[in-house]
Amino acid sequence: MNAVLKREPDREERTTMSPSDSYDLREQVAGLRSDVRHIQGDIADIKVDLRATNQRIDGTNQRLDSINESLGRRIDSTNESLGKKIDSVSESLGERIDSVSESLGERIDSVSESLGKRIDSTNESLGKRIDSLSESLRKEIDSVRQSLNAAKVWALILGGSAYGSLLAVLAKGFKWL
Repeated sequence: MNAVLKREPDREERTTMSPSDSYDLREQVAGLRSDVRHIQGDIADIKVDLRATNQRIDGTNQRLDSINESLGRRIDSTNESLGKKIDSVSESLGERIDSVSESLGERIDSVSESLGKRIDSTNESLGKRIDSLSESLRKEIDSVRQSLNAAKVWALILGGSAYGSLLAVLAKGFKWL
């Protein structure tokens, strides 16, 4: 690989060569040919290595493609399977919710009807009791009124007799009688 590096020309190479240096030139050309052959051999080795690397990369790409395809199929089948399970669970839970809703609705209606009857009977019972108490209180209030009226009469009679007695005492004290 070092043969690929650019070499700086020697100062001697810039000068014109004399005819006596032709033998040196042949040696130099032979050396250059040797270097070129060596470089060509290295390039051939690099090409072989590159082909082998490309084949390995192609094999790896094929394996990755097959793995990708396999995983894609697995993901699709898993997605489909889980989708079916989710749909099944959703349907099952929907049915259960509907049945529970219906059952609770019936229970609520039953409790509402039962409580309505109890409220009506309690209302009727309390209404009767209130009416009974009202009537009883009216009777007692009427009897208290009658007693008060009778007490008023007695109070008037007693008051009148007390005033009369007082007048009689005054009249005797002043000797009017």
